Amino acid sequence: MLGFIKRLFAPKLSLQHPVFGQLTLESGKKGPYWMHDSYSDDEPSVSVDTVGAEPPSSQQVAFYQSITGDLDAAFAKVSARMVPEYEKLLNRTFPQNWREAFAFAGVGVPLGGDAKQPWDIVFRLRTNNLGYVFTCYFENGKLTHLGIDT
Repeated sequence: MLGFIKRLFAPKLSLQHPVFGQLTLESGKKGPYWMHDSYSDDEPSVSVDTVGAEPPSSQQVAFYQSITGDLDAAFAKVSARMVPEYEKLLNRTFPQNWREAFAFAGVGVPLGGDAKQPWDIVFRLRTNNLGYVFTCYFENGKLTHLGIDT
């Protein structure tokens, strides 16, 4: 019991990364990951899978930059699943420009920056004030699941 209490109140490991910013080491069901929390609508949340407490690799930085460097291409990877859900949820036609409906809100960077490893991308709904986020989960390089949360 005492060990649990010590771990509960132990300071978390953190680091300042030149690309990801302030990262805090977290522990999840699938293992450890570095987390950069969003503090504004313009700033995405980023999680970076890791082994132990290894800092993000150059391959993970490249993966992140490939997603954020071309958000149109990133949205194209998920649009076939997201557009019908948007139309069903809001009972309206999807706009011609996806950025009128969604804002990029975050990405989960896979181990080694390998797109065949599990990763996710998050878009925040712009067209209402209900706080919906659409999270798209990838495995083996393919979109496997779309989660919609508030």
